[in-house]
Amino acid sequence: MALDTVCCKIALGVGGQVADCDSDRLAGLRDLRIALLCYMLSFTETAFPDSVVDDVVMKTLANDPIDGDDEFLFYLVGTQEKTLQHTFDWTCSEETNRKVYEETIEGQVPYRTPRAFNVLLSWMCKEVVCIGKEAGDDGQFLIIGLGGGLRLRQVTGGTGLLTADNNNTTISISGTELTRPFSYLDAGGIAATEALVDSISSTVV
Repeated sequence: MALDTVCCKIALGVGGQVADCDSDRLAGLRDLRIALLCYMLSFTETAFPDSVVDDVVMKTLANDPIDGDDEFLFYLVGTQEKTLQHTFDWTCSEETNRKVYEETIEGQVPYRTPRAFNVLLSWMCKEVVCIGKEAGDDGQFLIIGLGGGLRLRQVTGGTGLLTADNNNTTISISGTELTRPFSYLDAGGIAATEALVDSISSTVV
């Protein structure tokens, strides 16, 4: 039986030695920031094979005088500590031999306020881009949804029944057939990346 795939060289390999994998890394995500996909003007990436996003430009008036707005920025979401996570599932479709990227961000928002609910309502079903930072001092920034298809799909909550019940509101942001997977965000070191993220985020959070 002939193979219908192109035979190509794979000369990269995964770097690092066993000894480099012994350090403990904290699980979870923190500092979730959300922007509508339409707020973004452009982004740039470093060359393959690392292909990290090294710059993000928003549609502010300075960058886009015609269609821009100085409120087209990322907004911080106050999620309960140790409730925020990013999961992904990359598969090869047996039917189409096509890559399928599925990703989900889930976290609990503890503030039950009119503003919190109005913001969540306004984001429902819209395409968004999310930035989060892995937990730990050496955590890397992730940027998710650059290719479209990532949406705030579910908001669940309630008062609970017993006095000790959790009454946080759980948000679920997911994309079931994304056109591209998440990327790491690296502007040239931790300090430079934090400065970049702050420069494209609203201070009114």
